[in-house]
Order: sequence, then C-alpha cells, then structure tokens
Amino acid sequence: MAQAVLCFVVYPVFGVVSLGFLAFLAGSVLLLVRRPVRWVLFAVIVASLPGLTLLKPGDLSGLALQLLWSVYAATTFAAAGLLIYGLSRFDRTAAELDLARRDLATVAVTRERLRIARDAHDTLGLGLSTIALKSDLAQTLLDRDDPRAHREIVHMLHLTRTAASDAESLVHGAPALDLDAELATARDVLTTAGVATTVSRTDLPLDAATRSELAAILREAITNVLRHSTARTCRIELAYRDGEVSLIVDNDGAAPSGRATPGQGLANIAARTTRLGGSMNTEADADRFTIVAGVPFPPKAEP
Repeated sequence: MAQAVLCFVVYPVFGVVSLGFLAFLAGSVLLLVRRPVRWVLFAVIVASLPGLTLLKPGDLSGLALQLLWSVYAATTFAAAGLLIYGLSRFDRTAAELDLARRDLATVAVTRERLRIARDAHDTLGLGLSTIALKSDLAQTLLDRDDPRAHREIVHMLHLTRTAASDAESLVHGAPALDLDAELATARDVLTTAGVATTVSRTDLPLDAATRSELAAILREAITNVLRHSTARTCRIELAYRDGEVSLIVDNDGAAPSGRATPGQGLANIAARTTRLGGSMNTEADADRFTIVAGVPFPPKAEP
C-alpha cells in the first residue's frame, strides 16, 4: 500500500518521476497476492504507466516522446517487477525443495524399513518354523533311540545356516529365492510335520524376478499352513491358465474365521502379487483354506 501511495498519490506533484516505484509495486503484488488475480493486478499496474504519462504530459515535451518513453518505461518496469518476483521466489523455492527432500528421505527410510520387515517375515518365518519342527522331531527320535535323529539334527543345522545367510542378505536387498528349491522344501517340511502333500506344476520360462517372488509367496503360504492350521493334507499347484500363472496352496485343518489369529502373512503375499501386476484371492470353505496368487504371463512390460 505504501508503494501504491508513492506511485499514484504523489503523481500529481512529482509527475512521471514517481512512477519509478511501479516495478517494486508490481513485484510486491506478485509476491503477496496468492490468488491468480495477482497477474491481472500486475497487468493493470504495468498498463497504468502509459495512461498516467499521457494524462500529465507536462513532464515530457512532444507526444511522440511521451509515447516512446511510456512504452519503454512500461516494459522496463514490467521486467524489473518480474525480476523482483523471481529473485524473491528463490528463497521460498529453496525452502520448499528442502522440505520435499526431507519428505522423500523419510519416505525412503520408511519404505526400506517395511521392505526389511516384510522380507524378514517372509524369508525367515518358514525357516524358523521348520527348525522348531525339526527340533521337536529330533527330540522325539532321540527319546526312542531312533537313528533317524542324527539325520534330522544335521538337517536342522543346515536350516540354521540357511536362515543365517538369509538374514544377512536382507541387509543388502531382497534375497533371491529358487522356486524349485522352495517347492522341494515345502514338501519336505510339510511331510515332516505329518501333512500329506501333493505338488503339481507347469514348467514355464519365468524370469528370475518372478520366480523369486513366487518362491517367497510359496514360503509364506507354507508358513501360514504350519502356524495357523492343524492341516493333515495340503495341495500345492503351479498352473498356467487364461494368460496367468497361478500358485495355489490349499489345506485342511484351518481355524474358523472367528478364531483365526491375525497376522501379516496374507498382506505380504498380496503386496508381492500386486508388485508383479497380479492379484491374490483367498477362499475358506468349512475347514479348508485356499490361497490363489495369480500373476500375468508373460510379464507386463514396464512403462
């Protein structure tokens, strides 16, 4: 407002000399008025210079000189106003950029924490559950002086080393899992737990990333069978139908929905399936529980 006074109110006294403040007034309008109307006000302020110059021609002699000077002054003051606005925006933009960088860093840290938590849950869950099963079985066999106890203890030591290696790999990124190995491990673990297991599969030229994700999904699904059911039978199927690879894990002995213990396993399976461009579905029928994770094949091209 003070700049407007200096520009317009004192104009009758000082003439065109007072219009030198128009550049500052135009820049201030752009900085302080938040709405789009600021550009209209900016244009009005710049356009007022030729009008006021012609309104009081006594400062300049000759109409041609008045017109030339008013056009030159209007363009110069408009450029100066934009320059003032631009320079003042630098500090504000730098502050906004710093906040954006902080937000991105926070998001990156949170995303990495979630990744480590998800991969630790999915990667180590089955291994630790298997070690617990093998320990119970080895103790039972030792009590019976069964020579198979030695084999179970050796297998348990191997699983312990594998779990330690998986835990170390989590620090450097998601561990690469082998789908064939996971299918064999699933059969072995379930059989050890007394679950009659059938495995059927369709061989497809899946890429390494898809195979690793499907292996992690299978590992988590088998962990759920061991932790949240009293299964006696389990069916694992890797099938191809309707342009989609489906990993199906079906078991009996599932707890009723009202008594089921909530966990993170299904959410992790859904997140991994979504990352592959697919979807996960579950079905509960009496004591049977089925997980179907479907991913497109061939994989969708990255945008």
